[in-house]
Order: sequence, then C-alpha cells, then structure tokens
Amino acid sequence: ALEPFIPPRRDDADESVGSFVRRRFGNEVLARLVEPLLAGIYAGDAERLSILATFPQLRNAEREHGSVVRAIRRAPARTQGGVSAFLSLPGGLSEIIEAAERRFRASHSIDVRLGATVRTIARSGGVDAGISLTLTGGEVVACNAAIVATPAHVAAALLEGVDAILAAELGAIEHASVATISLGYRSHTIGRALDGTGYVVPRAEGKPILACTWTSAKWPGRAPAGHALFRVFVGGTGRDQIVNAADDELLALARSELALRVGARALPVLASVTRWRQATPQYTLGHSARIERIEQRLVADGSIALAGNAYDGVGISDCVRSGERAAERVLASLAGRIVPGHRIGSPSAP
Repeated sequence: ALEPFIPPRRDDADESVGSFVRRRFGNEVLARLVEPLLAGIYAGDAERLSILATFPQLRNAEREHGSVVRAIRRAPARTQGGVSAFLSLPGGLSEIIEAAERRFRASHSIDVRLGATVRTIARSGGVDAGISLTLTGGEVVACNAAIVATPAHVAAALLEGVDAILAAELGAIEHASVATISLGYRSHTIGRALDGTGYVVPRAEGKPILACTWTSAKWPGRAPAGHALFRVFVGGTGRDQIVNAADDELLALARSELALRVGARALPVLASVTRWRQATPQYTLGHSARIERIEQRLVADGSIALAGNAYDGVGISDCVRSGERAAERVLASLAGRIVPGHRIGSPSAP
C-alpha cells in the first residue's frame, strides 16, 4: 500500500527483478506473485534476472511516474474484447514450421534441408568474403551470408572460428533446462471444475514444479470430448537436475501434483515426457549490455546475423520479429547497404 510513496530510483544501472519488486512492494509480493509468474515465463531466478532485460516498462513506470501503481492507474484501460489472451494454432505451433516448409519448397530457388546438422561455420576468405557451412557427413555448403537461429550456446560453438569475441559473448548467455509431463484423463475422473487455464507454483514451496497448464481448458481442440489434458512443467534455474530423472519418476511426480491440485486420482489415459535441455535463455544482470556488445560485433560483419529467443524477448512474437530483422539485415548487407543501429530483435511489448 505504501508503494506510491517510495522514492523512485533515477539512475540507469541494472537491477535484478527480485531487488526491484522487493524495494517497491515487499518480500511477499515477490515470493508469492512475481517470482512464480517469472518462473512460468523464464524458468529463472528473480534474484538473478535483469529488470532492464525482462520488464523494462516497470523501471520506466517508476522513473516517469514515480510509482508503478500510479503508472497503472494512469494508463488507459485495455480490454480483450472477448478474445482470449492465450492464442495458438488449431493443430499446434508445428503448423508454423509446416507452413514455412511448404512455402519454401514451392519456390525453386530455395533448398530446404531437414535434419541436416551444421557442424562448423567458417570464413571463406576475408571479412568481405562468403562463408561456408560444414554439415554432418562432411558436405560443405558455400553461401554469402548466414542467419544463425539456434540457442545462444549453440551459436557460440558454431561461430568460434568466425569471431571468437562474438562467440564468447554468446556463450556467456545462460540457459535453463525444463521438462514437460503431459497427462490426459477422462473428464469425470477430475475432482474439480477446470474454470481457469492453470497455475504457477512459488519457489518458496520448495517443489521442483514450476507450473501446470490446463491445456484442454486453455485452447480448444487439445483433447477429445469427455477428456482433459494437463501439462506439468518441472526444472528451471537451480532445479535443472530433475530434468534428468527417469520418465517413471517424472510421471509419478506429475500424477501426485495433479491428484493434489485437481483431484485427478485415476490412471491417466495418456502420458508423455518431453525434455528441453539448455533451451530457456536467462536474461541475467548485465544482459542488455551484453546484447549491445554482440550487436557491435555483428555490425562489423554483415554476413552473419542472429535470431531467436536468447536476445530481446522469449515470446513467439519476439522471435518472429528477431527473424524478420535478421533477414532485413542480411538482405541489406548483400545489397551493399549498411543498416545503422541494427538490433537482433525487438523488446517485448509492455
């Protein structure tokens, strides 16, 4: 309640999300509200994540209005107009990849290679020369430019021979591992109404579980009539080891969680485990400054561009913008034009 009366911080120095929220709202809001929400997005630690890289609009609100609460009260009301805040594609997000592949294959000037692992990227000559990609099996593909859209630590390994300084900066971007356990039940065996879309779990509870999505309640078409589908998330920063547990152990953990939270005590009719190792980037303190240094290295070399979730936003829309900017940069470079102030992606929308 005292947040509007707390003096704002005016300097431009970075600050952890934990420090910012604790300073303005106190420990309980951090532990019970903000930290679990952060875990659902970044699978990270609020004490290490950067406020400037994750939620810069909160620092802007403090600086411009002197209070986050005051800024929210002054902001114009936003309504969804009856549209869900959670959007997806009818057949799942793989439809994006399948549509892209169909469109590419329809163009005779595009060579689509599926499952073709790139082992190394090398310079074919000086900075102004092309580059070559060595694939598994030894095939070498010569090209004028490359967009590297892998996790940052993979990009670091690939680009070590092209720019060691750039590779070091990319390798310093931390990634967390998570696993998802999907369980399907007959609806009549669920002990409560699925009148939401899921929940997040505070780290303070000491459990390896980050969140649970009520998938069939969140999006239509995710389960047959008379059934319910859930997805339990485990792992994240400081809890990565649980991802390496055996499938049976993870399934038992998820079943126990759903029995407690939604009364799902019957045997599931569907069960699967998916592991995402080193896949969730961590925007830790100093991330924004690191991205600026990476961008400076890219400006000096127009034949390499980066895209993905490790730079300026982890959401799908952020990744789309990142890819668009990478394509624009490479096309401009090939046309002999310089792109001033190039950014890898674009900041997340407030």
